[in-house]
Amino acid sequence: RGGLACHAVESGWPVGRWVSRVEQAAAGTTARILYIQYTNPAAFPPLQHSSRILADRGCEVVLLGRDVKEVSALQLPEHPRLRVFLRRLPQRGVQQKLDYLLFCASCLLWAVKWRPTWIYASDLLACPPALLARIVTGVDVIYHEHDSPMASRMPATYGTRLLMWIRRRCVQSAELSVLPNQRRADHFQRETVSDGQIQIVWNCPSKAEAAKRQRSHGHAGYRVVYQGSIVSDRLPLAVVEAIPKLQEPVTLWLVGYETAGSRGYVKALQQRARELGLEARVRAFPAVPRHQMLAICADCDIGLSLVDVRDDDVNMQNLVGASNKAFDYLACGLPILVPNGSDWREIFIEAGCAFGCVPTDAESIADALNRLLADPVRMRAMGERGRQRVLAEWNYEQQFRVVEEMVRGSTLERPPRRRGWLRWLRSNRLGPPESSAAEGQHSRIHLVDRSDSEGTEELVVK
Repeated sequence: RGGLACHAVESGWPVGRWVSRVEQAAAGTTARILYIQYTNPAAFPPLQHSSRILADRGCEVVLLGRDVKEVSALQLPEHPRLRVFLRRLPQRGVQQKLDYLLFCASCLLWAVKWRPTWIYASDLLACPPALLARIVTGVDVIYHEHDSPMASRMPATYGTRLLMWIRRRCVQSAELSVLPNQRRADHFQRETVSDGQIQIVWNCPSKAEAAKRQRSHGHAGYRVVYQGSIVSDRLPLAVVEAIPKLQEPVTLWLVGYETAGSRGYVKALQQRARELGLEARVRAFPAVPRHQMLAICADCDIGLSLVDVRDDDVNMQNLVGASNKAFDYLACGLPILVPNGSDWREIFIEAGCAFGCVPTDAESIADALNRLLADPVRMRAMGERGRQRVLAEWNYEQQFRVVEEMVRGSTLERPPRRRGWLRWLRSNRLGPPESSAAEGQHSRIHLVDRSDSEGTEELVVK
């Protein structure tokens, strides 16, 4: 009121002027992607694959996270345009809460000083810093949800309700949300009350991982492998109980880690094997980086991708596309054992690269394994058929293509970009309009709000 004039001018801030994606593309500068996740990003193959793809395409990528004890051995491969910053995650208690506040503050500082083109946020605890950075700087956000939070299983506290509310706001303000399958996407839309764009991206291996796998068959007997988080829902005791029912000598290899809620489960599996006299036929490997895990799987014969759904957990009910296990085994040329569910049958069994079974029934597991072991030539042909599908379509390059094009400035239609506080401050100053030094070289928009004595207002656009 009374002579307020706002005009777009070059900012003189020390941190520099915010550059939009259009201006970056015109100037030929590099897009910057800031990944935010309150965990170790190496524990999530989609983050490893997507960050590598964007770095290979010339983007600068920074990943901010935490070094979690259970997966501290997992590391992202080195890349000249990819940097990872991890801080040790404290144990539960006040220290962890203070550490989370520090994490949110560091994410905001990175967004302000580094000026990323995009923020790639993953899961619930990444929503507060991503939304804060969005509000303050106006940076565009992609939200990737690996596991849907189950409010019914979380403590009924004010903090839980606040987190779920922030998640909804973050999703509603994001340019794109990434989900692993359509059922999870439908559930996600109902929970977040969002009509924003959603892209389905299966949790597949990279094409290079499938191209270089050379299987070895020099070992005696057969090896059945399970990789990933070692929990009872995904590796039932029935798997160990099925070993003595097999017609061929088989060794079970376990490659992975126990989660915070499944500590001691590896010992329980080994104890059950000891009771059955199979102690030497169950071998456990610690968590190793992804390339080592794939090398171990490539030296086996059959992969296990089972799940025991015993409740209403939307994540466990809809694992096809969300779980990387089946695709990783196929990338190594292994046939797989999957549940008999309709979605598993449609994707894997009908494709001729898997057999189905009842995950909690030792007789059913043994029957499916015996069918595979009875014909080694057919077994290896099934694995090779699956590997070819990975090379053709079940690879992350293919799945992530739409998101990659959007990040790199594709013409995908998106909602208009909002302006953050710092963007507004940098692009607007108070005072009378300044004349352009070289008319025609720079365009300025002057919005002048004038008020007369009678209280009427006039908006002048020059």
